[in-house]
Amino acid sequence: MDFDEEQSGRRGPGQGDPVPPDDWAGFTNGAGMEAIYAAYQPALTRYLRRRAPLQDVGDLVQECFRRLVARKCHASGGIDEPGAYLVGIARNIVVDRARTAEARQLAAHHSFDEADVAGPDPHAALEARDTMRRVERAIARLKPQTGSI
Repeated sequence: MDFDEEQSGRRGPGQGDPVPPDDWAGFTNGAGMEAIYAAYQPALTRYLRRRAPLQDVGDLVQECFRRLVARKCHASGGIDEPGAYLVGIARNIVVDRARTAEARQLAAHHSFDEADVAGPDPHAALEARDTMRRVERAIARLKPQTGSI
């Protein structure tokens, strides 16, 4: 018998399944985090929308809450001001992303003004050729005596 077939008819814990003790507070952590998420997610999204590219805002909000959950799991007590803590996390994430983006851009920067990258500018060559034709036509229209000087 396959595991999926064995589990397909089961609903809820069986008689022999281990059940957490009644005083176990593990279930309230998720509910508390859902309440914190519902309360602070819109404000955190607005905060990040002003400081990060729009396509990254959802990921940044998720990262802020991931760090909050990780901090809460390792701390002995709860967080007194989760909103302030989330803004601090968001600020640190934005600063870290700016630092890494700056480091990447400096390492990968190639100026297109350099001759080996840009090569000759075709627009400048066309403009110069057009200017030379106009000057030649203007000289051709001058009197022969003026044009010989």
